[in-house]
Amino acid sequence: MIMKRFIFVLIAILLCFSLTACGEDKEIVTEVKFTVYENDGTDFISFYMTSDVKPLGVWEYTLSDSKLFETFLENEETNDYGTFGWGGTASYKTLVLKPVAEGNATITFNLTEGDQKQEFSVNVAKDDSGIIRIKCEEVKE
Repeated sequence: MIMKRFIFVLIAILLCFSLTACGEDKEIVTEVKFTVYENDGTDFISFYMTSDVKPLGVWEYTLSDSKLFETFLENEETNDYGTFGWGGTASYKTLVLKPVAEGNATITFNLTEGDQKQEFSVNVAKDDSGIIRIKCEEVKE
């Protein structure tokens, strides 16, 4: 009798694990990351933005000094996620900026829904060899 109960409990536990393994629920991390890299003798800065569209919207940005950079690449991709269509939509955006002048700027990213924002301070200056270099750091409030 005890052995039967043990087997039923074991089967119930295995069934629960198998049913939860079928789900494909994913959590979308909402953030903005940046990378500075050199390309053709000058630095570029790339921002990668992720968000969950339904509750948060998508990232938009503003640049305090629009004469400092030109947009080299701007790309957006969205993907549906979740089990059987019960999920949401993830937004993935890439923004690559090329400096065209020296100076300082602030790049602010805001979500279209909600009050989340991230801000970055960017300094563009030529080094001793004349190569334009970018220094970037996130502004913490």
